[in-house]
Amino acid sequence: MINIPTPWTAAGRATISRRELLRGAGSAGAMGVVPSFLWGTQAPDLVLILMADLHSGYAYTAALLQAVKSVISNSQNSRVVIVVNGDIFESGNFLSSSTAVPGSIDLAMLTQFGFLAPTIVTMGNHDGDIFDPTSFVSQVASIYNVTLISDLGNVRLSGSPLYTGNATTTFSVGNKQVKVTAIGTPSLGSYVQGAARYSVPNPGPYSASLFPSFYTPADFHLALVHAGFVQDTNVLPNLTAPFLLHGAHDHLQFTQPLAGGQGLHIHAGYWSFGIATVGINFGSSGVTMRPRQITLSRTSPVDTNLANLITYSRATYLNSTNNPVLGQSSAEYDLDSAVQLACGIVAAAAGADIGFLSHTTFGEGLPKGPVTKLDLNAFVRFPGGFSTAAISGATLLQQVLPMTNQFGNFPYAQRTGDFLYSGVGPSNIDPNKTYNCVVNAFAASSAYFGNPAPVFAAADPSLELRTIVTQAIAAGKF
Repeated sequence: MINIPTPWTAAGRATISRRELLRGAGSAGAMGVVPSFLWGTQAPDLVLILMADLHSGYAYTAALLQAVKSVISNSQNSRVVIVVNGDIFESGNFLSSSTAVPGSIDLAMLTQFGFLAPTIVTMGNHDGDIFDPTSFVSQVASIYNVTLISDLGNVRLSGSPLYTGNATTTFSVGNKQVKVTAIGTPSLGSYVQGAARYSVPNPGPYSASLFPSFYTPADFHLALVHAGFVQDTNVLPNLTAPFLLHGAHDHLQFTQPLAGGQGLHIHAGYWSFGIATVGINFGSSGVTMRPRQITLSRTSPVDTNLANLITYSRATYLNSTNNPVLGQSSAEYDLDSAVQLACGIVAAAAGADIGFLSHTTFGEGLPKGPVTKLDLNAFVRFPGGFSTAAISGATLLQQVLPMTNQFGNFPYAQRTGDFLYSGVGPSNIDPNKTYNCVVNAFAASSAYFGNPAPVFAAADPSLELRTIVTQAIAAGKF
């Protein structure tokens, strides 16, 4: 474990400026500030601070810690529990794996969470990126006030026992009992050495088997599902109100009340720029839940100590050889804007009419000014080739485009989980024409294009996503 010389205590808490950037305003209850009147005149019995898919997003990590401190400072009369629902780490962030103690920045953040409030952590599919899973467990589970739960089994041992020993935990709020379960993604291809390391149950049948016995009795059910939106929908029918399902894995940010207000389905953002808070009051006729989405920018107030650690690590472990400047960006782009621009760049490179790119192939947007290799890796997480298809305008209008660009105020009932970005909209499409379309090969399937899926063919093998984007950055196209 890393050595934290001095705990950052409550004395270091501060309130985020009201001028915070409100990014992702389309999400229900979204807000970019943590105002002193966060809970009004009625303090919640319980405040949950939810986050997931942090992915070593160091452009926001110090601001994330400061935001958590600010929420806690505005919740002094409430029980506060912090939840980190998997994917703390990211292999593409080579600063994380280059420090003297790999992951030291992320572990420092978790250590501070433990000093601030009881913290529940789950294992995501990327938490084995820079650690062997057993090492991840030993590092995280030994942090003060942190409880680590997961349903990921260790196939290297007889019987595939759980890495964490437990997939559930329970805590009390006064005389009320809150029961918590962790459910991971069974998509073994998304893990490093997935089949050789992990056994993961199917979320739907697993929750149907577990929930009736575990959640009886309970006053509130908290399901932590790191398996994507589609798997969320397989788990939801097995929950009984009152409940909160905190989902992750697809890098989404939304809030959806369910079960007449006695249920809540929430995704709290990704890449360390978002958290959600939920204030819960227990009453004789049920619970009241007050959710908020808090979205951070690159200029949000930061925790000074953690910001200094990040600055020190950058100065010590990054240089012009391992982290060269690739070009200049004319503006700061959030992820959605940057990828939509990249769709057009990819289409032009492939000689296609329309470019599509899958959401979780990308991590965060681009900074204004110098763009380094580390910035590129955070933007384009996974390199790869392309597929092409000829798609009629009518199919694009009726089937494909309604599934794209699922950010902001996208209808809950139409969500599909991971999705395609498109740089064109319906107004650009003639239903009587056929369009040559290009998509990163990973997403050339009905999951992204609907049924029946277009007929795809491999594109020119010289076309490669990260190379195209690198060239575009060098050419000043961002």
